Amino acid sequence: MFSLNAALKMAWLNYKERMHFYFVANKIIDDNEKLPMFLSSVSPTIFALLQNLFAPKELRDATTTFIAVVEALDKHFDEHSNILSSTYEFYLCLQKPGQTAAEWIATLRSKARLCGFSTSSLKDKPIDRALRDMLVLGTNDGKARSELLRAGDPSLEEAEKIIRTCEQLRQNISKFDKPSSSGSLATVKKIVKKSDDVRNRKATWTKGKGGTDKGPPRDKCKHCGYKNHASAECDFRDASCYACGERGHIASICRRPAQNRAGPRDVPKPYNKKGNQYQVEQFGPSVK
Repeated sequence: MFSLNAALKMAWLNYKERMHFYFVANKIIDDNEKLPMFLSSVSPTIFALLQNLFAPKELRDATTTFIAVVEALDKHFDEHSNILSSTYEFYLCLQKPGQTAAEWIATLRSKARLCGFSTSSLKDKPIDRALRDMLVLGTNDGKARSELLRAGDPSLEEAEKIIRTCEQLRQNISKFDKPSSSGSLATVKKIVKKSDDVRNRKATWTKGKGGTDKGPPRDKCKHCGYKNHASAECDFRDASCYACGERGHIASICRRPAQNRAGPRDVPKPYNKKGNQYQVEQFGPSVK
């Protein structure tokens, strides 16, 4: 598919050819006769374009010539056409299913007219032209291809510089995606955030045995009253209370009213903690 500028340029080239044969057929040689006939037959779009190209001078000015008008349109469409873009489209123009060879060749010839094969800055350097065109066709860097197409009609050296510059830029950008020796910025932020979260959680933790942090807040253990472990894991879950004598809790959290509690002398102390083990104590005074 042609771009709009390419289509307009093709339309202009076709129209210019037709006007040439019209003048020849009607034996119109004088440019003073060609100009009014040309201006009266162009489309409103081209006429408005010519008015803009010659502004502030009027087209009817006596100094406006047919040759000047044609050169102005040639220059305009040459500047707004892209040789590399047209060449890219030319080399991608493959024969379509059902398209005859004659139709395909005609399409190729039409597209070739916009490729500047005879007017490009590399028209006398076919090898350089072929290499430059292949840089556009073969690169896998979309950014480099865009820069090449934007350049219009660069030399081979300029095209190679564009390719290398884009490659170096891509490599430099990729370095920011790799973590450095101290970690990437994203990793550092993640570590800092995690540290802040831990610090905030610790601020609300309740001290366990020995004044050490045991974790986030828990409900009090029903056997000993501490919060640093679950009730099912308590070492005192089978202990007997020194205050009431019941099993399953210790005296410091006994809920029986004081007046209903048995005195210390009336209640045996069957367990004594040594390390993580319990052993039965002797009940009553020792016998000597």
